[in-house]
Amino acid sequence: VQVDGTIQAPADPGVIKGTEQWVKFLYMDHLTLSGKGVFDGQGATVYKQGGAAWNGKKSNNKVFMNLCFNFVNNSIVRDITSKDSKNFHVMVLGCNNFTFDGFTITAPGDSPNPDGI
Repeated sequence: VQVDGTIQAPADPGVIKGTEQWVKFLYMDHLTLSGKGVFDGQGATVYKQGGAAWNGKKSNNKVFMNLCFNFVNNSIVRDITSKDSKNFHVMVLGCNNFTFDGFTITAPGDSPNPDGI
């Protein structure tokens, strides 16, 4: 999969109900995700809410991560950027022989949860 542009999450986390990631790759072998693309989580909408967005005080919606890789084997993510995720940026679960090369994570210093992977 080659991504050379910017893919933006919905600014309102309520648009995607019941999910924890807005871009998911599940049960794959030999995936290459590359290019100069940016996955922009548009996190500013929940940064303003502070911790309340994560603990449900202001919203019943889950605050989703930018990327998810579940059971993806023998694969690589190369030269991709994750920007301003509403939650932490990437989930990697049950993967084997999985490489990140030239992967960039960006978030403003005042974001409440800029964790990477």
